[in-house]
Amino acid sequence: MDKISPIKARILQFIENQGIQKKEFCDKTNISYSNLKGKSLNSEIGGEYLINIVEVYSEISPTWLLTGKGNMIKTLEQNSEENSTNTKLYEQLLSAKDKEIAQKEEVISLLKDHISTLKNMPSLGNPSANVG
Repeated sequence: MDKISPIKARILQFIENQGIQKKEFCDKTNISYSNLKGKSLNSEIGGEYLINIVEVYSEISPTWLLTGKGNMIKTLEQNSEENSTNTKLYEQLLSAKDKEIAQKEEVISLLKDHISTLKNMPSLGNPSANVG
């Protein structure tokens, strides 16, 4: 008798534990319903589907899904670590954007000064400007 894929067994366990309908799970993760029944249960599931699962169901622990180790559902500590990492990345991005904005404001100021100087030159825009 063929043995069910360990990862697919954990997927089915997660679906049952969370009270999710298989069809709903398959629709949300773009997994073919036939992947979770019959002889298809014996084959491994593709990496792209695993990514879909952890993106759609962010509460599932990727470590548990892949290895069966740890908790099925992420702990508050895991979520906190993930949020902390995301916060740091957002802060770095925000800081970089602030620097970019400051640099562009400086360039704009210099260009405005340059335009003003050019407008006051007699040959370019102000015929009454004092020459020399």
